Amino acid sequence: MAQKAKQLIPYFVTFILFLLLSSYMESRNDDLIFQAGIEKYGSLHSWAKWFGWNWGGRIIPQGVLVVLLQLPSSVFHLINAGFLTLLTSMVSNIFGIKIRNHEGIGFMVISVMMITLIPMQIFHTTVFWKCASVLYIWGFATLFISLIPFLLAVYGETVTWYEYIISAAATLYTTSFEQTGALLLGCTIVCLYNIIRYKKVPVQLIFLSILIIGTTIYFCFVLPGNSVRLESEIVAWYSNYSMYSLGEKLLIGLNYTVTGIEEEIMPVLLLLCILLLIKSYQDCEIKADCKRLNNIMLYVVTGFFLLRLVDIIGKENSSEGSGSILSSIFSLYSPEIVIYDISSIKVFLNIFHYLMFIILGCCLIFINQDRVKRMLAFMFYFGGFCTSIMMGFSPTIHESGSRPRFICYFLLVALVLSEMFSLGKKKQCIIST
Repeated sequence: MAQKAKQLIPYFVTFILFLLLSSYMESRNDDLIFQAGIEKYGSLHSWAKWFGWNWGGRIIPQGVLVVLLQLPSSVFHLINAGFLTLLTSMVSNIFGIKIRNHEGIGFMVISVMMITLIPMQIFHTTVFWKCASVLYIWGFATLFISLIPFLLAVYGETVTWYEYIISAAATLYTTSFEQTGALLLGCTIVCLYNIIRYKKVPVQLIFLSILIIGTTIYFCFVLPGNSVRLESEIVAWYSNYSMYSLGEKLLIGLNYTVTGIEEEIMPVLLLLCILLLIKSYQDCEIKADCKRLNNIMLYVVTGFFLLRLVDIIGKENSSEGSGSILSSIFSLYSPEIVIYDISSIKVFLNIFHYLMFIILGCCLIFINQDRVKRMLAFMFYFGGFCTSIMMGFSPTIHESGSRPRFICYFLLVALVLSEMFSLGKKKQCIIST
């Protein structure tokens, strides 16, 4: 009993830390509109009906917010701290961020790293804004709960009926928010592929997958409020949004993601590169030619990002802010800027720029030794990027600022910590000589 109580201490301390952080939250901006929802529409059901027809599919998280805003602020603070603790706990367990016999240490590390490595302006508009917290924090936490049956099946473990029920309930919440719904859908497909390769898929998992697909489509596309909201946001924030093609919107989202990562969390990206280089030189039965190619790619990517960091620091300390040869190399073409003649060299440099992120992800997958960890690296590295890139299809991409990159940044930090905690651990590689 005393041992179990001792193991709970890191979780309790972290909960108190998050509770203290949450206590600084005040209702502001959209929070005040949601707080008046029941008073304005007469009941929660009437509000939900109006919201679904006029504003979109975020009915469940925003409906929970409407209810909680009728209660004392301390209730929201307690629940928010609980979800933050749940989120970091789930990530710690799934990513293996732990030390043998000291599992709580890894849990506390990711909690501290989340606060210190993710830019404060993003925290200001996610953790410290109730309207966003129920989406980005709570929706992100329920996403990992939704994935529990799939991850257990991948590991070959038995999934209990109550784990399916909890996962289904969490799915309804997760898919009500576009970013977490899209990420959950992608992770579901990847997990199913890995399960099918090695064993028969349980019937319950098939039904859960259908639920995820159905609710994601319903909340994000079918509800009439989605199109109404899109049109109103175009008028309010991005009047020429409709003139861009799908390819141009994808490019806008790609630039939004790449530029944000490089300017806001470049040290995290470089740390990931260095950790992968260190890990590649550890004892591992990887075919020599493949290992050599992987190391060359890592050196190229690391050098590229180091030069990009020099460019960023230089521009921040330059009176003109641009004009260097590095700046011209790293500048990205945007459909939002009218350029009549784009040189083939510029096109090549832009493609090379994007490829650096893809190559880093491929190296991350290659260097991991077991099947499940490779799957997690693929899902959460590229999935995190996609949650940010999809903002190119939203008229609020500029109005939202850095907030939509929260999930991407959090997953990058988690992957860095996962690689850091795995250093020195001896595992048999699945790649034979």
